[in-house]
Amino acid sequence: MAWTPEQLEAINKSGCNIIVSAGAGSGKTAVLSERVIEKIKSGIHVNELLILTFTRAAASEMKDRIRKKISKINEFKDELNLINSAYITTFDSFALSIVKKYFYLLNVPSSISISDESIIVLEEKRIMDEIFEELYSENNKDFEYLIDSYCVKNDSYLRDSLLRVANTINERIDTFEYLDFIKNDFFTDEYIDNIICDYKIFLENKRSIIKMELDNLNYYFDSKTADKFYDSLNGLLNCDINELNLINKISLPRISRYPSEEAKGVKENFKNIIDDLISYNEYGSFSDIKESIINNKRIVLSMVNIIEEYIKRVNSFKKSNDIYTFGDIADMAIDILSNYNEACDELKYSFKEIMIDEYQDNNDIQEKIISLIENNNVYMVGDIKQSIYRFRGSNPSIFKAKYDKYSNGKDGYKIDLIKNFRSRDEVLNNINRIFELLMDDSLGGANYKVSHEMVYGNTLYDSNIEEKLDYNINILEYNREKNSKFSNSEIEIFTIANDIKNKVESGIKVFDKSTNTLRSVTYNDFVIILDRSKYFSDYKKIFEYLSIPLTILKDEKLNTSVDILLIRNIFDFILRINNEDYGIEFKYDFMSIGRSFLYEYTDEYLFNNFVNDTIKDTKLYSDFSNIESINSKSISELLDEVLDITDYYSKIYKVGDYEDINIRLKSLSNISSNLNDIGFNIEEFINYLDKINEEGLDIRYNSSNTNSDSVKIMTIHKSKGLEYPICYFAD
Repeated sequence: MAWTPEQLEAINKSGCNIIVSAGAGSGKTAVLSERVIEKIKSGIHVNELLILTFTRAAASEMKDRIRKKISKINEFKDELNLINSAYITTFDSFALSIVKKYFYLLNVPSSISISDESIIVLEEKRIMDEIFEELYSENNKDFEYLIDSYCVKNDSYLRDSLLRVANTINERIDTFEYLDFIKNDFFTDEYIDNIICDYKIFLENKRSIIKMELDNLNYYFDSKTADKFYDSLNGLLNCDINELNLINKISLPRISRYPSEEAKGVKENFKNIIDDLISYNEYGSFSDIKESIINNKRIVLSMVNIIEEYIKRVNSFKKSNDIYTFGDIADMAIDILSNYNEACDELKYSFKEIMIDEYQDNNDIQEKIISLIENNNVYMVGDIKQSIYRFRGSNPSIFKAKYDKYSNGKDGYKIDLIKNFRSRDEVLNNINRIFELLMDDSLGGANYKVSHEMVYGNTLYDSNIEEKLDYNINILEYNREKNSKFSNSEIEIFTIANDIKNKVESGIKVFDKSTNTLRSVTYNDFVIILDRSKYFSDYKKIFEYLSIPLTILKDEKLNTSVDILLIRNIFDFILRINNEDYGIEFKYDFMSIGRSFLYEYTDEYLFNNFVNDTIKDTKLYSDFSNIESINSKSISELLDEVLDITDYYSKIYKVGDYEDINIRLKSLSNISSNLNDIGFNIEEFINYLDKINEEGLDIRYNSSNTNSDSVKIMTIHKSKGLEYPICYFAD
């Protein structure tokens, strides 16, 4: 591969902490794997490197790339024996490996593992309910004041809100220190004055935006109209900051009788910006705000006490049952590295370099782990423009702070990879044109035009052009006719589907990077991207109607799949036989199981047994009535016995979906193992599955086959890092 000068620098630069800002399609994975080869050439073994990614798929891909590169160099054959033991892994797996290695320091079992989140979520809800019931029975005055302040018909919204807040606080590194701070320091005059000072700066920034937008009005209106805007805003622009949030109305001047659509849009946007600033006047004067904060102290402290007790009980439940989330494991890893110097030093000096991919998605806990084992040897690769996981707790300001600091030559070295080898020149020009206008340090955390604009890199595209295609961004327009039987979204789906079908049938050519030539387009070359999965089922129906193969890439719900509901009913049937409970629920279970692919009884046969009470004479009843000692068996043992009795695996072919059913069964088996660990019996297992559905919770699993020749549809989050010749951004 012909490396660019920037890529070569990213491959070879050493001796300090390095941050690489790698734009989309800049070859960062190739650079990372080549850097590993260079480290091996310098005498470092592959298992002396710590390479961290954010998904198992990315870690697996990285390991495969490195393995292939090493296998091509004869003198490095011995490194192939080390690659399976090398730390090319996710942050979560690395944290777990620390805890498993030093388990004895924390008095946890060496077999410690991650439990299914749904088990813990149900227990969390139970604990919060338990705390509420105790406070009601104690006649706690502060709690009663909290209830009176926030509840009308019931307290369910308050409980759910406190659960969300408590779980967010529990994800912090300093959970109990933070709660102590709220109790002891938050309501002091000094701290409240600092809050109000920050609020004044916030309002001033809002006013600055209005001043900037006001200057831009000169581009759209004549000077006389622009002057009227200035006059109407004089009080807002020039008042003292202490009066700014007391202004509650601004009357903007009328514009010409027949304004252009653009001018109307500019005025409307300008009005929205002003209304946004004025909306803060509902908080009153700054003295009102301070008084309001102080008056809320009793309510806040009541909430803090509930949250503190909740977190203690949840942590106690996890510890007593050895049942943990990835967040708990990360906290344990920090505990080990912070409080046990020998363990920390062993890790710190065993890794010659720490490489981190997708660094813009790092969170505070992951950053803390790295800070404890780094030795001026951290190599960080990321792109702040691709930070899309803030809702999961990622903190892109970590990347930005280091990027800015290293850019000024402090504490590390900065490298920019801005050449894009993925996209055509037209695509990059379109993207650059949009983001030059939108993205800066305050919006998006990156000064796009100065250092983040993408540069065209793959010149092979220049000699491989399909005349039938316009490579610029295209807008597919559609109109909904009056009284149409289709919704807007359905019309849009038909529009996209027909456009794809026309492209395939007309035999347009796309560039194939594996052969560096043009070839006929296939359905596999198309992707449809949405910001949510709401319309996926509509796409499936319409694409099936038009005979277009479609693969939906998303996490599925395990607990609502038919085959898992069937297993739930089998367990319930076994329990009712054991308890000699032959009521209506027993009959419903029989109908469900008998009608399934496991027995395939006819409706007539089922009906006759149902009304004549002859269920005990059927083979179905005989199969499950022979299961003995159900209360002494673990959930896993019972599940294996059920699968064996019904010959489950050999009958799956009748319903198709073989791979997905296997994945679901494996997921259910893992959950049953977790439930074994906390002593669940068959009845508790059934209640667990029922409770999951009652509470509207989901047990999710990934079940996508990405290899079929089909159009792919996914959310924007799933699409990250993937590449398709033709992309539709819908809805």
